[in-house]
Amino acid sequence: MTLAIEKPRRLFWLMGAVLPAFLTANHAEAVTLRLRPPSQSINVGNTAVVGVEISGLGDFQSPSLSGFGLEVTFNPSIVSFQNLTFGEPVLGDLLAPTSFQTVTIPTTVLVSFSEISAADAATLNALQSSSFILGSLNFTGTSAGISPLTLSVSPDGLLDENLDFLTVTDIQQANITVNDNPNTTTPEPTTNFLTFLGVFLFGIYQKKKTSNLKP
Repeated sequence: MTLAIEKPRRLFWLMGAVLPAFLTANHAEAVTLRLRPPSQSINVGNTAVVGVEISGLGDFQSPSLSGFGLEVTFNPSIVSFQNLTFGEPVLGDLLAPTSFQTVTIPTTVLVSFSEISAADAATLNALQSSSFILGSLNFTGTSAGISPLTLSVSPDGLLDENLDFLTVTDIQQANITVNDNPNTTTPEPTTNFLTFLGVFLFGIYQKKKTSNLKP
């Protein structure tokens, strides 16, 4: 019986030695994420645009990005999420030409967004530089204060052109400062209204004066 167990035991230890190296190979590529700009100031009613940038990829070579799932939390009492535009502001979506995109708001403090490309590895490598914008979020200031923006990776993670997971080594966050609108003032009476009021009061005064002169 001892001999029957020995072979599976050796196979187990052999797998234990090889498996970590295999997993490391599939998770070796490291990237960083950041929200940009790191801080900005707007007035109530104005819009702040926040870009989500990835860096640490190959420069028009492997590794490139084929998919991602990300989440951003914010303070809904200070800012309101409006929409999200995928891709670079100038270059467009670098996971194109064909990709599948989702944007959801599961809670009032969180926006979740993901994209997966249908392009092959060679196309993605040719499209992408070492760093680029994944998308831009638009927030509108609703009341004075500071709203931290916290970026995190969803369980879907980040995938390279071979659908292997990319390791995120650093995430740089941001915040939005919202100020009271200095142009919000109480409107003053117009000139026409003041003129009318003056004529009206003068008429009353004249009427009273005439009444007092009567015997």
